[in-house]
Amino acid sequence: GLFSHEENESLRVFKVHETGKRIDSYEEIKSVYTELLEHKDIVTEITLSQNSYGVEACNAISEAVQQCVNLQVANLSDLFVGRQREEVTVSMRALGTALLNCKGLEVLDVSDNAFGPDGVRAFSELLEKAASLKELHVNNDGLGPESAAIIAESLRRCENLKLEVFSAGRDRLENPGISVLAEAFAAMGSLRKISVPQNGIKAAGMVALFGALSNNPNMQVIEINDNNLKDEAAYTALAQCLESLNYISVLNIGDCLLGDAGARRIITALKNSNPHLRQLYLNYDELENPAIIDELVELLQMRAELELVEIKGNEFPSKAKKRLADFDFEREVSIALKSEGEEEEDEEEEEEEEEKEEEELAKGVENIELKED
Repeated sequence: GLFSHEENESLRVFKVHETGKRIDSYEEIKSVYTELLEHKDIVTEITLSQNSYGVEACNAISEAVQQCVNLQVANLSDLFVGRQREEVTVSMRALGTALLNCKGLEVLDVSDNAFGPDGVRAFSELLEKAASLKELHVNNDGLGPESAAIIAESLRRCENLKLEVFSAGRDRLENPGISVLAEAFAAMGSLRKISVPQNGIKAAGMVALFGALSNNPNMQVIEINDNNLKDEAAYTALAQCLESLNYISVLNIGDCLLGDAGARRIITALKNSNPHLRQLYLNYDELENPAIIDELVELLQMRAELELVEIKGNEFPSKAKKRLADFDFEREVSIALKSEGEEEEDEEEEEEEEEKEEEELAKGVENIELKED
């Protein structure tokens, strides 16, 4: 293990070195176990990531963790590479049970573990009882709708839970998964950040999610990129949700097949709400209407804190993009207009336009000469 020597002694971070090795037995983990126990009263954060732990090793760690009563952050991401599902389930049950003893647990990260429903059930009791939890990260766990339903049920059962951050990227949630989670979010009303990119969520799931987020008045960050907002019902639900909120600072709806009508509806909503918007991502959203550029210019003028706008991978005319790039907003604004491929395309487009203009100019000169003859 490795301790970071913070000036603030009350915040002590314990980290097992990332070796990528398989750690199976108590003997192999003994030094970690001993060191954790030595510092059990002052450890507030533990990271076990990027090693592969067997059942015996997890049991030993769990015994030590159980005595770290002041633990606030548990990073248990990427623990089980190459392990059988049965092993993962037993190990997670041991770790989850140990963490029940940590009454001040605020952050749980179990990302990058191929759980399956049994693995999720193994720590569902922790989710039901950890009323202090503020952040839950379950990214890239291959959850699917069944595991999502187990998590949602556990969160609903947890009395007085005020979860603020939920992230579940690349988890195959789809409409059923996000819909059951949305019910839990609506009941809590405490979310500040949601991050669910790349989950195959379409209109019905989006409508459920945005209905729930409207009931979370402190929402600040919405990251739903790489899903599907093509349907009018989906982008209208998002627009209405935005109009009901005041504190959104980051909105990422890139790679969502949004289309021109959807983008205009969202930008209109942002003009009428959320005065502290800082970042807006509309990359690869099948946009081409230059009027959207004009509306973005207006939005940037209205929102003094808006510092970053990304619209890469769309089909705007190069003249419209240039207008946005050249506009003087009288402050530092980062505008990402083009992916590398687009830069080449735009250069070609500009060259073609220049050639056309030269040809037309030459024709004009010829006509003048003919008239003079």
